[in-house]
Amino acid sequence: MYRSQLILFVVAGWLVLIGCGSTAAPSSTDPASAPRQNPNVISSELATILQQPDPPFLLDVRTLPESQAASIPGTDALIPVDELAQRVHELDPNQAIIIYCRSGNRSGQALNILKQSGFTNVRHLAGGINTWQGQVVSGISPCVGC
Repeated sequence: MYRSQLILFVVAGWLVLIGCGSTAAPSSTDPASAPRQNPNVISSELATILQQPDPPFLLDVRTLPESQAASIPGTDALIPVDELAQRVHELDPNQAIIIYCRSGNRSGQALNILKQSGFTNVRHLAGGINTWQGQVVSGISPCVGC
């Protein structure tokens, strides 16, 4: 890994850790007191998150042929977005879930389906696997703050 890429990766991980430690624990009795979580995850952040000892559940909402062509290592399940509302019972509403698709559109739809079904700890990969492959797999650092 190139030195500048390594530095950016370490800084991104550091920012994630600082951001994760700066919010107070939500009250279990008052959902309004829960800290707002950005529903978007960027590729470099996901790469860092997936290195943690207990990573979130990684859900692919593309079709089977798309998934067979390429997927993110550590993917836990494939449930196409068109089937998600009928198969939501297969997921744990108490588990942290990160959703991805090809470009971020279907994962955004899936995010809404899960939130409407009572899931509270769900996020999706901005830019989808296209961004993941372009930034993480190829080693190109994302433009942070552009």
